Amino acid sequence: MVLIPGNLLSENNQSVETSIGDWATFGDRSSAIVQSSTQAHEGTFSIKCTHNSTISDGAMCSITTVGEQPVTVAGTRYTGTFWVYPSVTASFYMLVDWYQSNGTTYVDTTTGDSLSCAANIWTKIGITGTHLAPALGVRARVYLNNLSGMTTGDIAYFDEVFFGIVRPRIAQPNTQQSIVRSNFW
Repeated sequence: MVLIPGNLLSENNQSVETSIGDWATFGDRSSAIVQSSTQAHEGTFSIKCTHNSTISDGAMCSITTVGEQPVTVAGTRYTGTFWVYPSVTASFYMLVDWYQSNGTTYVDTTTGDSLSCAANIWTKIGITGTHLAPALGVRARVYLNNLSGMTTGDIAYFDEVFFGIVRPRIAQPNTQQSIVRSNFW
């Protein structure tokens, strides 16, 4: 797996090629997660989350970077993406919680738009556009969430997670040939 340039998550947390690392289930609607080689967007492994809930209000398969909270800079633009492969058509989104430097004092949340993902196809999800880190928020916790569509026993695989600074686009030089006309007398 090639590291994703600019990613603030550790190599293992973006690819889970070594282990599931700092990822953990969140809330009461997900079963324990495991590293799996059944599906992978790139490399050999992904995070497999099997939904085990009997709760019907927006059944979720949600995981978060509990052990890793990248240090951020207030006022800097950040963005995030991940790949998901659900066993059924379901909606997913990315969420980032911002914390003060102690990593425990909550400041704010940035939530991306949910996207309906077809069953058995890898789909890229992310935070639409870019978001400014809150003035007090200097640590971030990333969540990958299922909004709807999954029931008990359904599976979602997560891979190639990115969270990083939005880099300005660099203007590319025009490499097309141009016609220069001149008249010499």
